[in-house]
Amino acid sequence: MKTVQLIIQATLFLFIFSSQSWSQPVSWGDLSIDGETIEFVKEKVIPVVKKTIVKNPKSRLSEGGIKKVANEFQLLKETDFNPHLSLLGGDIAFWYEQKLSENRLRLEFAARKIILDAADESGVVIKDQGVLAWAAQQLMKNLLLQKKELKK
Repeated sequence: MKTVQLIIQATLFLFIFSSQSWSQPVSWGDLSIDGETIEFVKEKVIPVVKKTIVKNPKSRLSEGGIKKVANEFQLLKETDFNPHLSLLGGDIAFWYEQKLSENRLRLEFAARKIILDAADESGVVIKDQGVLAWAAQQLMKNLLLQKKELKK
């Protein structure tokens, strides 16, 4: 059931991002983190969101598989403003212990990548992984709310 729900979410993300013109940068909302605001620009979000869809996802990845996906989303690499949030070996073990499906893991990693990129562009320092996790959940919620706005 969770896998189906995640596939639906990923499909909604793609629908959201493919339904407007790409002629000029489109703000896709913002998020306040510790009193600082980061803005999400559609053109920068769409390539990350597209990486969440795989044709034949595995139900669960090995630690090596998780590391490969983290590398695909460049989460092992330090960012300019949030180098402390790059994933390390212990973080990979943490994600392995969560026993998430590949689809769910890709959605989580995509949200984190989008937030870290937007934070770098806005010059926002995110305190820790807990704040990043909260922000990732807010972003996923905001993207789903945007879909409702497009239908009006």
